Amino acid sequence: FQRHLSFCGDFACLGVLLTLLRTTLSLSTPPQYHDVIHRTRDGAEKVPSQDCRFNSRGDVVVNRRSCLVGGMSVASSLVGVASLPADVYARERDVDVGGGTDITQTVLRKNVDAIYPASMVGVWDCARIVTAVEGDEGQAKIAWRCLGGTGGSAFANERYRTKFVTAPPNTKQYAQYAFEGKSLEGVVLDRGFDMQERTGCSKLQWNVETPDILVYEREVGSTLELAVVRRRVELPSDQGFGMDELIKISTSSSGGLLLFGGDSSLQRAIQVKRRYRRAFDDQGNRIVQGLEIVKTFRVLDGVAGTEFPTSTTKSQIVLTQSSPPPS
Repeated sequence: FQRHLSFCGDFACLGVLLTLLRTTLSLSTPPQYHDVIHRTRDGAEKVPSQDCRFNSRGDVVVNRRSCLVGGMSVASSLVGVASLPADVYARERDVDVGGGTDITQTVLRKNVDAIYPASMVGVWDCARIVTAVEGDEGQAKIAWRCLGGTGGSAFANERYRTKFVTAPPNTKQYAQYAFEGKSLEGVVLDRGFDMQERTGCSKLQWNVETPDILVYEREVGSTLELAVVRRRVELPSDQGFGMDELIKISTSSSGGLLLFGGDSSLQRAIQVKRRYRRAFDDQGNRIVQGLEIVKTFRVLDGVAGTEFPTSTTKSQIVLTQSSPPPS
């Protein structure tokens, strides 16, 4: 009886080994492909041109290109039946890290700038004082310089002229705001005049009708582009006014100047928050007081880690009107 059991066990093991060997040989043998033959109603045979085949193991093989073409045809027919609006396809790239922002895509109302009170039209004297720098001081210094910071030392006090102009005709509907029961039309910052007065640069490109892009040459052979990709605007009211912008900074320089951290191919992301309120100075002159907070972020593959800033710079701004508004 024991011999019989031993013989049965050996036979079972041998069967398993033969099955494994047959499976291995089957997998190592390149499969032979055969066309699937279809028969028409009149009995004739029809062979599709490599669209659908099966191999010697019985696996069905479908031509990838045919599937793609067929899928696109179906999608085209569906879109033809019910066309979707174009903005449905303008999706942001997926971001793995919470709080990340894709700075390669612009999400804002095109050519609509931040709005300032109508009474601010004209030229103003601007005084800036950096009050605090937190985090990576090197990154904070680069951001300060890119935004126009000047002086003999980093974060030096600044004084220069700035100007506010009427909003362009194509965006005046967004410049409307209510103040003390009246409907008024706000003004916008002349960013080109502001940057030129602050830095003294000779080459600059900016247009009030396309305010989201500013390009200027800070030093010879070094061009800097500031592109606003996100913007929130607080319209003027009794409580004040302001804006919150995320700016993508792109550089083009020969030799990688120190201004841009030694790497001319690097893109940077800077958040600029400004909030203003109307006030009066000691002599009773009308002034505008502001607080600016600038944050820098790491950028990887076009995504800014806006959840964790690398530096924060706080500044106080005082605007004093140097020329009366036009009548």
